[in-house]
This record gives sequence, structure tokens and C-alpha cells, in this order.
Amino acid sequence: MALGPSLQLAATAAAAAFAAAPAAREPLVVILEVNGSARAEAVVVYRGADGFYVPSAVLAELGVALEGLGRIEIEGVEQLRIGDVGGAEAAFDAATQRLRLTLPAMAFRPHTLSYGAEPPGPMTPSGRGLFLNYDLILSAAGEGAGLGGS
Repeated sequence: MALGPSLQLAATAAAAAFAAAPAAREPLVVILEVNGSARAEAVVVYRGADGFYVPSAVLAELGVALEGLGRIEIEGVEQLRIGDVGGAEAAFDAATQRLRLTLPAMAFRPHTLSYGAEPPGPMTPSGRGLFLNYDLILSAAGEGAGLGGS
């Protein structure tokens, strides 16, 4: 049996909407640990069939380079799928509510360290000036008074 054009169009739109619908994502309140260093505050992350989603702001705070990574919005918060970070591994411990992320060094923003002294700041240009050093002495003894200076 052939479908009419309007029914066929509706069926195609329904199939596209089903394919575009996000998979069910479960919110989790976890302690986030990145390369062995735990974050002090708990974070709301989402677990889906395709991996974990962590707020982009939290990853940026931890020094992860976010340039070129796809972001999605879940409940008004920009999230990043951990699987999109090349070489990243995620392990969730339900007993301790801890999400352990292992990220390669290339996933972080580059930092420059210096072992030398800070470079001197800009010098103030010299100009004409005057310095006056004075030492005044006033003494009074009996009927005489004296004023001296050096």
C-alpha cells in the first residue's frame, strides 16, 4: 500500500525527530578527579549511552583546552562529552560518587614556566631635579639664641 505525500512527509519528519532526539542522560552529582587531582566541590555531570558530559566551565577551570571540541547544552549548561577529548578515559565509582578522568597532556592548555628572575619593568626616564638636604639647629641659652644649619 502506497502512502500519500502528506503521510509520507509526516513519517519522514517523525523518523528524523526520533534520530535527532538526545539519548536519555542521567544526572549525577560527583567529585571530579582529573589525572589524580580531585576538585574540591561536587559537580553535576550527565551519563548517557555515549559517555559522560562534564560542564565546559569546570573543564576550562581545570586547564583543559576546549578549542575545537563540540559542545552541547543540557538544561541550560554548556557540556562537553569526555569521549570527544582525544585519548581521554573516564571511570565512574558509584560507591564513592567519584568520576575519575584520565586526560593526555595534549588535552591541556600550554603553560610556560620560568626559573629565572622576573624581567625588570620599564624604566622611568630621568629629568632635571633638585635634592635639598638640611639640618637646622635652634638653641636658646640665657639671653642669647642661636640658629645654625649644615
